[in-house]
Amino acid sequence: MLVIVAVLAGGSILNLTRRYEVGLHEQKTDGLFYTLPTPLAPGAPGTVIRKERVNSAPLDSTAWRVIYHSRDQTGKDIAVSGIVVVPNGSVPAGGRTIISWAHPTTGAATQCAPSLSVDPFFTMEGVHELLAAGYIVAATDYPGLGVVGASSYLLGVPESNSVLDAARA
Repeated sequence: MLVIVAVLAGGSILNLTRRYEVGLHEQKTDGLFYTLPTPLAPGAPGTVIRKERVNSAPLDSTAWRVIYHSRDQTGKDIAVSGIVVVPNGSVPAGGRTIISWAHPTTGAATQCAPSLSVDPFFTMEGVHELLAAGYIVAATDYPGLGVVGASSYLLGVPESNSVLDAARA
């Protein structure tokens, strides 16, 4: 039993190390990804503006950093960033269920976006269990985090719009 625990713990440590090292490399190009064209072409909520693969995805999954259209407090079209993670393997009949994961407080500045962290999956509680169960996980950064814009901190309408629109993306 002790050997099994040691093997599982060793595998987890190697996976965390891999994700951290790959994440450090990816962080060097993050600024270019989050810079938006001006003017931003309008789009329906959830329409993807830009995406790029995240190579530090959890084992047996594929992830993308995304920027997508959402709406602010007044209904104005805005860009929001986030991450979408999909389990690898065959898709079940009827497709996969999407879980839109809303993160707790990480700060209110642009650079506090969870998708900007070296390992954005480390603080995404339950992501490994959700992926193992076959769910797609869409995680918004919220308006004003990641992509420059007005902060939505504690504003229910734009935060909830960004959670819904992450699933649409």
